[in-house]
Amino acid sequence: MLTSLPDATMRVEHVCWSDETDGLIVAVRWVLEGTTRPGGLLGDVPAGRGVAVMGMTHMRFAGPLVVEEWTIFDEVAVLAQAYRG
Repeated sequence: MLTSLPDATMRVEHVCWSDETDGLIVAVRWVLEGTTRPGGLLGDVPAGRGVAVMGMTHMRFAGPLVVEEWTIFDEVAVLAQAYRG
């Protein structure tokens, strides 16, 4: 993603957690904003387009270590922003 958005900045909007029997589970809602450049995860997108990627990451911890991680974001919405005229 950082190849496609080399000047990206990330803003964390919300964090919540739950102490489960198999470890601490943390959920983070975030927004990544940057300017497009061809290459990377977004492919051959037009250069110089501002985009915002909203996503969510869940992590399961074992002590201080992240042992599982899941991240989702709407790649189609990012491509729509990059190709808008």
